[in-house]
Amino acid sequence: MNATLRPGRMSWITDPRSRRLLVLLALAAVAAAIPAAASPYAVGLTTRFVVFSILALSMDLLWGYGGVVSFGHAMFFGLGAYAAAITLSHLTGVSGTYLAFVIGIGVPSLLALGLGFFLFYSAVAGVYFGIVTLALSVVFETLAVVSRDFTGGMDGLYGFAIPTIWLPGLGNVEIWGTENPYIVSVVGLAVCFGLARWITRSSFGIAIRAIRDDEARLELLGYNTAFLKTVLLVITCAMAGLAGTLYTTVGFVSPQLLGVFFSTQVLVWVGIGGRGTLVGPILGTILVGFLETILSGEYENIWPLFVGLFFLAIVLFWPRGLYPFLERGAVAVRRFRRTPEATG
Repeated sequence: MNATLRPGRMSWITDPRSRRLLVLLALAAVAAAIPAAASPYAVGLTTRFVVFSILALSMDLLWGYGGVVSFGHAMFFGLGAYAAAITLSHLTGVSGTYLAFVIGIGVPSLLALGLGFFLFYSAVAGVYFGIVTLALSVVFETLAVVSRDFTGGMDGLYGFAIPTIWLPGLGNVEIWGTENPYIVSVVGLAVCFGLARWITRSSFGIAIRAIRDDEARLELLGYNTAFLKTVLLVITCAMAGLAGTLYTTVGFVSPQLLGVFFSTQVLVWVGIGGRGTLVGPILGTILVGFLETILSGEYENIWPLFVGLFFLAIVLFWPRGLYPFLERGAVAVRRFRRTPEATG
């Protein structure tokens, strides 16, 4: 007996929006269970990856949706971290923490505004924009190393005040230890993801994708593409600055956070997860993060080789990234299950 499925019976599963919702619900369930099920070390490690996911998400908005490749995007993350850490070195309490968030987000945003004005309005785009950000990343990392009295030099900044926020019913809560930084970072990621999702579905997001596909045609239609790209750059760098500010809960800020190597890692996270998907960069960041942790423990000197080979395999076999590949696989399985031969 062939028990064929009626059309639409499993449409909620084959619908891309429903699949993304299921993935997000699964991630939320896992995120809620981690503090109770994992060790303090694992929770602290996951906190770092959650913060890095915000950075990867901002890179996905800029590169995956806007088509603007930055080879120094981690620079904005590092600037946010340093700005917040320096603020907390001089101010304490709730007011100091809120000011640290404002400055940690504001400094990268102002730099992005200046870059957008001088570069995009001068028709500097493509690989040339990436080269400029690459050079600036080297400059800021060097300044962080040589300005020892201000940034701590190679030793970095540490020992600054514990970030403290006020919550209704709880009063002043220190963002310190194991669980509190994790919870705040997860909330920050959720807010940034919601903002990114809203942006990509808005008319601004449609215009940004049109710039990525054919900027010249959009200019002929009367759009100010330089302004649109500048706004996108400011938004994504503000998100990177927020991630850097949240990173201060780890308790240590170093010049490497501004460097080229870290920026390259961000590109790898987005490329492996799947650029232009929002969910993909988060999965890529967490996957590669834990993979690097495991491999660096087993192969202390050559673990980057394995990560590079893994990235090369993704590029060769799944050039759009893991998340789009998993999406297509899920659709193929559902279609197979709906055929009469498969259900007979």
